[in-house]
Amino acid sequence: MAPIFYAIAGLIVFITEYLKKKNKSKLNSFILIPLLFLLSQGYEINSIAKTNSIKTITKINTHSNINKINTAPNFLENFPNFFKIGFPKPIAIDGTGIDIGDYRKIKFKSNTKGIGTLHLEIIAKDKNSITFDVVNDDSHINHWLSFKKVKIEIENYDNNTSIVKWTTDFTCDLGPSWYFNPIEKYGVKVMNQHLINSFFL
Repeated sequence: MAPIFYAIAGLIVFITEYLKKKNKSKLNSFILIPLLFLLSQGYEINSIAKTNSIKTITKINTHSNINKINTAPNFLENFPNFFKIGFPKPIAIDGTGIDIGDYRKIKFKSNTKGIGTLHLEIIAKDKNSITFDVVNDDSHINHWLSFKKVKIEIENYDNNTSIVKWTTDFTCDLGPSWYFNPIEKYGVKVMNQHLINSFFL
């Protein structure tokens, strides 16, 4: 966030010095004060964060099924470059099953905060979809965003192809939201695709 603070501070100093040189006190009141107010609003963290729902859709050239979620893939294989810049890395996954009540505990390692666990539990399931709820998350990821739900759907077609839909619901917990929300949306989209690749490709 430091670049944002420095940029805003620099802009405020520039406007203040400009108005002083022009000796326009009325302009100071009508421009600088509202500007300061508007800029400060961007750094507030909303008490009720908006839930984002990111759906990633991938076509697979074979029939697939929801049972593939019951495997334990190597998440670090073909790890996206986006996550190599300091994000916690998944190092292990515990839990099996695709029935309601079954769980997954994914361990993440942070270079600064150590190991934490994202605990997911199945709350809904049919032959073509499965939904996980978040029981707990004490990984370092929860300093930036809060996962809410994860839903995986499979659609098989007559031409021996499948469509996998991976939907992740989360809230952005950092402010300003106009800055961090798009970044987190992109990160979750990359994560969704990586998980599809890990389980189904």
